[in-house]
Amino acid sequence: MEPSPSSPPSRRVLDLAAEGVRPIARLLNLMVSEALLNRSSQIHMQSSPDQCVIRFLRDGAWHEVMTMPGPGGQLLVNRVRALAGADRVGGQPTRHGELRVLAQGTEVTLSVTVQDHGSGTEEVEILVPER
Repeated sequence: MEPSPSSPPSRRVLDLAAEGVRPIARLLNLMVSEALLNRSSQIHMQSSPDQCVIRFLRDGAWHEVMTMPGPGGQLLVNRVRALAGADRVGGQPTRHGELRVLAQGTEVTLSVTVQDHGSGTEEVEILVPER
């Protein structure tokens, strides 16, 4: 999900099929690709110092797709936050942004909300539009 070199920073489009990206970027690419392929309507990440749980909302039910160690989960949350423009600014516990992805030649805009609960615990909600 590396930014397109010709896109301005505020409207970066991330190519889900990009090769040669860093492992955490590749993990995010796979996670978003899987959610789109499975027609999930939402991706939920709950990150704490101990672990990060990732769930997809599909057909009205939550499906846990992955649990990873806390440090890796925090890297994933940081990547989503940065790419969506939902960085920690001004001490706001809830931040909103957009993540634009290129999936199978089609640009899709995902709405991102990051909620900081303190003590290293964050929740990320990524809404996937109906296609």
